[in-house]
Amino acid sequence: MQGRTRLIAAATTVATLGLSAPAMADTAYGLLASGTKLTTFDTATPNQQATAIDISGLATGEKVVGIDVRPANGVLYGLGVSGTQGRLLRINPATGAATLVGVLKDGTAAGADIAISGTSFDLDFNPAADRLRIVSDADQNLRVNPSNGVTAQAVPGTPGDGTLAFAAGDANAGDNPDVGHAAYTNSFAGTTATTLFNLDAGNDALVTQNPPNAGTLNTVGALGVDITNVGGFDIVPGTNRAIALLNTLGATPARRFYTVDLTTGAATATSGALGQADPLVDFALAPKDTVTFLGLATDANGGQQLFQFRSDDPGTVSGTVPVTGLPAGERLVGIDTRPRTGQVYGVSSTGKIFLIEPNSGVATAAPNNQIPVALDGTRFGVDFNPAADRLRIVSDNRQNLRINVDNAAAGTAMNGSPDAAFTAPTQKITEVAYTNNTSDTATTQIQYIDSTTNELLTAADANNPGVPTPLGTAAAGNVAGALQVDVTDRGGYDIVGPFNRRVGAFATAAEPNVYRLYTIGAEGGLSSEAKAIPTGTIAQPAGTVVDGLTAFTGSTVRFGAASTAVAENGGTATVTIVRENGADSAATVSYTTADGTGKAGTDYTATSGSVTFQPGETVKTVSVPVIDDAVAEGTKTFAVALTASTGGARISTPALTAVSILDDEIPASVGTGPGQTVTVTVPVLVPATAPFVFVRAATDEIRLSTLRSKGILVRLYCTQACEVSGNLTASSALAKRSGKNIATLKATKVSAGATRLVRLKLTSKARTALGRKSLRSATFKLPLKVKDPSGKTTNVTALTVRAFK
Repeated sequence: MQGRTRLIAAATTVATLGLSAPAMADTAYGLLASGTKLTTFDTATPNQQATAIDISGLATGEKVVGIDVRPANGVLYGLGVSGTQGRLLRINPATGAATLVGVLKDGTAAGADIAISGTSFDLDFNPAADRLRIVSDADQNLRVNPSNGVTAQAVPGTPGDGTLAFAAGDANAGDNPDVGHAAYTNSFAGTTATTLFNLDAGNDALVTQNPPNAGTLNTVGALGVDITNVGGFDIVPGTNRAIALLNTLGATPARRFYTVDLTTGAATATSGALGQADPLVDFALAPKDTVTFLGLATDANGGQQLFQFRSDDPGTVSGTVPVTGLPAGERLVGIDTRPRTGQVYGVSSTGKIFLIEPNSGVATAAPNNQIPVALDGTRFGVDFNPAADRLRIVSDNRQNLRINVDNAAAGTAMNGSPDAAFTAPTQKITEVAYTNNTSDTATTQIQYIDSTTNELLTAADANNPGVPTPLGTAAAGNVAGALQVDVTDRGGYDIVGPFNRRVGAFATAAEPNVYRLYTIGAEGGLSSEAKAIPTGTIAQPAGTVVDGLTAFTGSTVRFGAASTAVAENGGTATVTIVRENGADSAATVSYTTADGTGKAGTDYTATSGSVTFQPGETVKTVSVPVIDDAVAEGTKTFAVALTASTGGARISTPALTAVSILDDEIPASVGTGPGQTVTVTVPVLVPATAPFVFVRAATDEIRLSTLRSKGILVRLYCTQACEVSGNLTASSALAKRSGKNIATLKATKVSAGATRLVRLKLTSKARTALGRKSLRSATFKLPLKVKDPSGKTTNVTALTVRAFK
């Protein structure tokens, strides 16, 4: 996730709504070139981006130059830079709020600030060491503690690790690397092995950084495309598929997403050309195991509520509903999601099993739901064994039960009698969870929390646990199994699959009414370590304590994409709703449309309703009528939103999809009569050192770009089929630097929605005059003649480019 900060503008503007779209599941967070805005998108459809949100909490003049998600806690981090000062920030991707972690300091006792060097930067978390790697195009190479911003020192007394340089004997040895783009493999919590890859824009190559602390670069292979820079690089956890946003040269220069083969370096395009007014300069893949948690809260009078929050934002609570449907005098003592069905189950204080509707809080008795053994204890932990599909119940009084929730009355174990109790009289087991918490796992391990000794424990045989033992072994001065936090006996514990991130909701003896979300065992990358690391305060309902927590990974419904488009004369816009996980029961979801720049009754027909997924069904579609008119008005947008669901299905993201209505009339700027003259002024943001520039036209018709030593391209875009002819001459301002040139365009028919390119070859060896600070403007004299299907001709006679920093 690098920030190539000198990437400046793009050719087309993505249609956006005046509505806030939520982050997309299984997709990416995007940093825009302004350094002050975030968006979200699916890497399969990167041109369909959610409305950008502002990053708040930045210092005056500070810009975020790179972002990454920390595998240890699923939180988004960013590097803020102002002058030479770098600040490590935590950023909420839902709200844009940035919180300071620390100013980058060296590791000396004095703790001097680290001077940030370079114009483009990248940051990526080492998932094994849980340290943040920062590299720059000035060969800077830093290793940062994400808890405080302090950098390690490979050489005592020298700030940071070794500078980036190719290894002796490498094919590129002696070259000054242009590396601002880095990503680690196996990017998930608990991994013990990882490799750091970089992209070298100067040599168009994939390289490894090994040893990473020494900054030694080793060439893997050529990308196979000629690139000017990189707008993002990341590696998908689990599959280790590398994704990059590359800005390429060639006959058709463009910004596209690519996959990069980590064994050969070969890059393969996976998207069409991108274009935005404020383009992506970095992206960070949203963590695969970021989920919504369902919490159980109990007040002083015994009343209970369910509440929901995301693992990366525990301070924002939604979906708070009272628990209803329980017999009088009963309360829930624990909840968990059943991996096999995606449904939430609860255990009551009298030993009954209930199905819990998470969106309404309604509890419904499961079949034959009375456990034939009385619960023994005051605090209980419940969790499903994902391999055996049985519910484990443990208590602070050493009780150990195994329940078939489809027929609890049949007994508390497979043989009809309780499993063996814990035998250590001093242990107080109050939480339990299983690893590999997915519906298709064949193996699993049980883990417990002892709230008396503050330990994470396990047992070889969950049915006969005896005295559970501390999990793992002591390492690096850490006591085996020690949480290193004095937790109370209230809260919750769960393991998020498939990467087995251990998460707890605990209060401490010092603050018994404050519950924090903890990641357990990630610090230092020691998979056997049990240290509990706070990642945020949970905003449970006021006046309550937490009595249960489950990673709500069951049945979800969402839109198939965060945005879609339809031609104005297309009749209807069709959006797809997808159901995932737990399709063994029926679920219904409601939807409604909402205005953006497009208005109901004028641009589309307001639509609302619901769809029902029967068991086994995973896809439904909704159609919204689109109104065709004769007005040239450009693209209009509206939204379709999911509003409510039943049947145990949770509304996931994207819960809102943006629909763009593409106008089918020729814009008035093309001309209303033969011989009309049109002059277009094009704003350009050009740093003095830029080797290239993307320019956004004031209209959608003319787009200009300059390429290093390759020439000038004018792109004419036809909204309808048209015929283009004429010639292009450089102005004297540009001719002084590149030689006077002219390009003649023969009459050429261009199909609707296509572009016609006119190339003006530069004779100068200079990269481009437009990249020089001294050139403030240049005029390209045409004419270009544009003839529409009716025979009307427009003469575009001048195109002025103004350059400024």
